[in-house]
Amino acid sequence: MHIITLGDLDQNGTLRCMITGAWYSALGLDEDDYNGLVHYPANCRYVLNINAPDYDNQYDALLKRLDYLTKVHSKVFGEGERNFGCSQL
Repeated sequence: MHIITLGDLDQNGTLRCMITGAWYSALGLDEDDYNGLVHYPANCRYVLNINAPDYDNQYDALLKRLDYLTKVHSKVFGEGERNFGCSQL
């Protein structure tokens, strides 16, 4: 099982640092002037184990947890399709 973590915020090149930098860049803000706008909750890590007997349940729970990332007008409900991938024009 591979576990991918966000890494340390104080260390350049980590996923956490890149996500935080992207948010500040998108907002046009300097991170030093607006410290703390990006929050990572204590339970922000999700482990998906393909070898677990309840893998299908873990997968479904992960998709439900990530569902908030999709736009309401582009969500697919009940058709067995993904809401993630690429934006459609």
